[in-house]
Amino acid sequence: MNLRRIFAVRVGTIAAAFALCSTAMAAGPTSRYYLTEGDAARLLVVESGAVVDNWTTGSRLLPLAIADTISIYPRSPGFSDGIEFTLDGTPTGVTYPWQAGPTGQLLDGGTDAAAHNFASEWDGGQGIWQFDLDWTNPTRLFPTTIRTIGITYDIADQTLWIAQDGGMIQRVTNDGTVLSQFDPDGEGGRWGALAWEPATDTLWAHRHESDVLRQWDKDGTLLQEVTVPGLVQLPLFIWGGEFQTVIDIDILLGDVNLDGSVNGLDVTPFVDVLLSGIYQAEADVNEDKAVNGLDVVPFVDVILSGGAVRAIPEPTSVVLGAIGLLMLIGRRGHRRYRSPARIPPRTAPSTAID
Repeated sequence: MNLRRIFAVRVGTIAAAFALCSTAMAAGPTSRYYLTEGDAARLLVVESGAVVDNWTTGSRLLPLAIADTISIYPRSPGFSDGIEFTLDGTPTGVTYPWQAGPTGQLLDGGTDAAAHNFASEWDGGQGIWQFDLDWTNPTRLFPTTIRTIGITYDIADQTLWIAQDGGMIQRVTNDGTVLSQFDPDGEGGRWGALAWEPATDTLWAHRHESDVLRQWDKDGTLLQEVTVPGLVQLPLFIWGGEFQTVIDIDILLGDVNLDGSVNGLDVTPFVDVLLSGIYQAEADVNEDKAVNGLDVVPFVDVILSGGAVRAIPEPTSVVLGAIGLLMLIGRRGHRRYRSPARIPPRTAPSTAID
């Protein structure tokens, strides 16, 4: 079908209830949990409660994004360029130089595996940053009032999770609106290397200066705590952590309201996504990894080309009127996205965290 696109990705297809039960009986993550230890220039792999692999990275590489490959980005300027590895630890030769934008230390990262990587800035401008998949074009999504040491992207809910330094773990939108939150331990502990595990649809994190990992469901219920012998080599610290963030899904281009059809009911949701700055694959009709004014004409073509599975419920005149408004807004959105506003990061003295 010409409206369908497949993301080449993989994720466990175990039903959620069965996954949670089997995970509760397991000791540690059943998927490979990748962790960065920046000062030691190491990437560790934890599975089933043990370190099963590790390899050398560059100095102070912490935020990581994992899809078909592993890409690790510098903590701050002045250290090694970021590096790309295959999933078994072989360097691909691709590197990621530091990009001007963040003024503080980036401790953790994540990816939506479609258009963007993300990183949490602990100090300096102190905020949440979005990058392209090659760690270029940094844009600060929103500032944070409490320092953030962990971040991950939840493909199931299409939202970010962030971990405050000594505070809450929060599910947030791309503008920083808090959708839900929970206290990871009730003790003000520092839980970094935050990671969403696709196979179980749960969250994992590492307790600072320890060998301890914890797993929670997305309501904040603690599912397990596991000690991984030899995980941390003090005084060196783990900050970045991720699972492979990829899934198998069919995308019906233009079906922005996700009802399985492309018709007039998708017009208003498309406008909302276009103006919000949030990426949604169904709205990226020209498939250039961005939702902006360049998607307006392809979206109108999809609406009018007979792609709808069922009849459009609105009168034709209403739909065409909505499309006219959409094209006007799209032209405005096109200008906006060609010259996106940049929020200048705040400057503050930076103290090394590790």
